[in-house]
Amino acid sequence: MLLISLLLSFLVFGIYLSGVSPSVYGGDSGDIILSAWFGGIAHAPGYPLNAIIGWFFTHLPYGATIAYKVNAMAAFFMAITTAILFLISQKLTKNTFIALVTSLIFAFNPLVWLYAHVIEVFQLNLILVAVSVYFLINWRETVLLKRAKIGFLYLAFLFWGFAVFHHQTSMLIAPAYFYLILKTQNIFKKKEQILKVAIYFCIGLLPYSFLLFASWRSVPTNWVSIKSINDLLGLILRADYGTFVASGSLLGTDLKSRFSEIFYFFILLKSDFKIISTVLILVGASYAFVKEKTFFWFFFWAIFFTGPFFLFYAAFPIQNDFYQGLWERFVLITYFFVAFFIAYSFKFILEFSRKRITPFILNKMIAKIFVYALVALFFTVPLNLFYSNYQKADLSKFNLGDWLGFDIFASADDNSIIFLLGDTITFNTEYIYYTNLANNHVRSLKLIRGGSLGDLDYRKRVANIYPMLKFPQAYYENVKKEGIYFIKLLAEENRGSFPVYIIDSPPHIDGYRWINIGLLKKLVLEKDYTAELAVRENSQKFSAFKYNGFTEDGTYEQFIASNIKNIYYVNFIEISDELISLNEKEEAKHYLSLALTLDSDKKNAYLRLGNIFADNGNCDESLSNYKKGQNLDKKDWRILKVIANVYKECLKDEKLAKDYFDSAEILRRQIEDKPLKNF
Repeated sequence: MLLISLLLSFLVFGIYLSGVSPSVYGGDSGDIILSAWFGGIAHAPGYPLNAIIGWFFTHLPYGATIAYKVNAMAAFFMAITTAILFLISQKLTKNTFIALVTSLIFAFNPLVWLYAHVIEVFQLNLILVAVSVYFLINWRETVLLKRAKIGFLYLAFLFWGFAVFHHQTSMLIAPAYFYLILKTQNIFKKKEQILKVAIYFCIGLLPYSFLLFASWRSVPTNWVSIKSINDLLGLILRADYGTFVASGSLLGTDLKSRFSEIFYFFILLKSDFKIISTVLILVGASYAFVKEKTFFWFFFWAIFFTGPFFLFYAAFPIQNDFYQGLWERFVLITYFFVAFFIAYSFKFILEFSRKRITPFILNKMIAKIFVYALVALFFTVPLNLFYSNYQKADLSKFNLGDWLGFDIFASADDNSIIFLLGDTITFNTEYIYYTNLANNHVRSLKLIRGGSLGDLDYRKRVANIYPMLKFPQAYYENVKKEGIYFIKLLAEENRGSFPVYIIDSPPHIDGYRWINIGLLKKLVLEKDYTAELAVRENSQKFSAFKYNGFTEDGTYEQFIASNIKNIYYVNFIEISDELISLNEKEEAKHYLSLALTLDSDKKNAYLRLGNIFADNGNCDESLSNYKKGQNLDKKDWRILKVIANVYKECLKDEKLAKDYFDSAEILRRQIEDKPLKNF
């Protein structure tokens, strides 16, 4: 079995490798890549084991981008996880073919496949949990065979400990673990055994000693400097984030939102596994409930607590592409456990066929051929997944993550200060910065994480990295202030010496204003602010962009890629608004057309074009654009009123104007009365 699992891992790794992204992806990906390359401290809880292994991958002597090397590590992890799933499935079903089919269905699931092409922290978490489950099931097997090997249980707790201290969500499988242990042998009657499993579990803390080394080295991308045991504990326990959540600021509160998470989970499950695999999951769960009750409850509790329970508790908002991309990674571990119900479904089908069908086939050879044909039919399921998901998961030509960082730099003048906000923007930009320091323009820039400025330790590190900047006394005060407070301090202190840029949410500074330039906002004197400046600067900056076609590239678009494109889209809209306010309407139309080329399914650009054409007296074009916007958001009654006004004032059609006005009023009342009815 080990040889087959090894060959399987090589096969899957080879397939995965062909689609690995050469670029940073989005979300936390850039932070994970840099912590691996530098051997540093990523965001809480620091992910030291990921950094240790990643350091070796990034320093392998072959020609590839740093991002590719770390993303290849994700492919390696997912391929090994697939092989371990095979070994566990074989133990549960006693059938090598079933185990192969099950592991390949898992491997070619689009979510699993996607995260075999881009790095995150969940891949290592998955492999550690998989190894732990493998040893736990081995221990149960030896106990039932009356030759118990307690060492397997210790190994299960060892790898579970590594998993938990790598990512807290691994603790969610505790109910499933303790259920299986108690149903196998109550080891908790002996204090000696409790102590031993606890010791093995706590060995998972050892990688954190690496963070002391990383802190001592003062890696430039380190999130914290560890000076005391409290600093280390705060990092491990994610004191600034919260337990089992990405960030306290992301938590939802109302029950409707929380239950929608569970509903969305099942929608995602059905979408990723397809109808046939979803049916197999249900069949396998039913079979396990009848025939393998202990394992049914083991997998059920693992699925429940890592899936619906966690998502209900964490309550991630899913209103946009970024949050959906953030959300979906957390169910990778759930998919791992779900796969075992698929294995049981195939076992049920084979058992049913052998008991209910083959006895009626008189010719034994034909009966065997029937069984072999049935097994061969099983393999059509992963083949179908392979065919339908290959293009979806392929990121071998994905460059958008890198381009975002390059284009942020292209938006700024030499020797500028850039305040970064948001995970994807911050981490992708930092990745491009540290991997392109040979570029004079890049090297001249001063990158500051705006969101981290609330932390005094980070502020001190900024002062050490950029001693040429001016830092007022208030900058060093140990006070609890939002990052925007310190952004304003630094901008005011350095505005005369360096060009100052920010991504979003600029603070007010007397005598100055923020002007939209490329993907950034630049601080300029009020007296220097002119239409000519806005037109000239944007024209120059956009001409240097890496991502400049903005046309459909024919590849399948993932949530994070869509979110990156939306960053460009929003900037086009903001630039057009500024140009319209400066009466540069023709120039504004250029950026609105770029926005539409990038995304024609949002109303914003259409409404602004409608306004421009209305101001120019072009009634038909104005009406056409307003109606396109209204078709994209049929709940916006304000657009209906605008259309009514075009019919009345521009086209002089009183009847249609009244029809649209009445429709707008009906829709407005429906929307405004709805909360009262719910109340």
